Amino acid sequence: MEIRFLGHAAFALVEGDTTVLIDPFLTGNPKAAAKADEVDASAILLTHGHSDHYGDVIDIAKRTDAPVLAIVELAGEIGEKLGGDHQVYDPNLGGTGGFEWGSVRLVPAWHTSTTPDGTVNTPAGLVIEFGGKRVYHLGDTALFSDLQLVGKRGRLDAALMCIGGHYTMDRFDAVEAADRDRRRRVQVRRPERRFRGGRDPPAGREPHAMTHAVVLVEAERDSLSTLGGNLAGLDGVAEAYSVTGEWDFVAIVRVPRHEQLAEVITGELVKLEGVVRTQTMVAFEVFSRHDLEALFSIGE
Repeated sequence: MEIRFLGHAAFALVEGDTTVLIDPFLTGNPKAAAKADEVDASAILLTHGHSDHYGDVIDIAKRTDAPVLAIVELAGEIGEKLGGDHQVYDPNLGGTGGFEWGSVRLVPAWHTSTTPDGTVNTPAGLVIEFGGKRVYHLGDTALFSDLQLVGKRGRLDAALMCIGGHYTMDRFDAVEAADRDRRRRVQVRRPERRFRGGRDPPAGREPHAMTHAVVLVEAERDSLSTLGGNLAGLDGVAEAYSVTGEWDFVAIVRVPRHEQLAEVITGELVKLEGVVRTQTMVAFEVFSRHDLEALFSIGE
């Protein structure tokens, strides 16, 4: 399964000819990776009804005839707009919607939610079973203790987690949330940017110009002599070190946009011959006496 980050909280999960679209806020989003009339959808899932998640759900659903899943109150509003013949799933928290390609379970998320038309709705997280993987989209949740319960139902292969600090939890709570989720890895993170009422977040909330990640790599014994050079040769890998201890190599990844991490790490690095397993740590802040952005910039 491929996870595509479309900007803000929007993702597309793709397996073969099936595309599961989540929180499709594309129109009016200057960071969107695609236009609303360009994306395909076999199903559309919503975490909640805020405008920067609700987004283009109606237009995309009408164009693709994709079924929509949302919590019951939100599903009621969507069903009225799409008409009675359009399939809309309306589970409540703890409920599951079944599809030919898999299923979606709604779990609690702790924040507020009202649609652009004024429908108050309870927000949810989405546990998606698709392509033999279990993906957890946390929506805009704050940190709370019940996040740890989601992973007890079975291993999470990826968590799609908000990081902001104004409308969503900050980077410190996000680290704790990742630990509570018992996820295999946090595959994509998204810096916070809100568009409610046409307003941007307060000054100082914008992400850094570069995104940094540290990737720990375990290698096959026969590849120890060659893998370091192959790691360093990847676009986006600034340095690669052979190290002692549990891991064989440490790769430092620096890219202009955070969505490029998936392209470098899951798209290339983990596929190198000799890589056994990896662990990725995304940097929230860089502390250095040097101007790392200038020293290690790889350009746009």
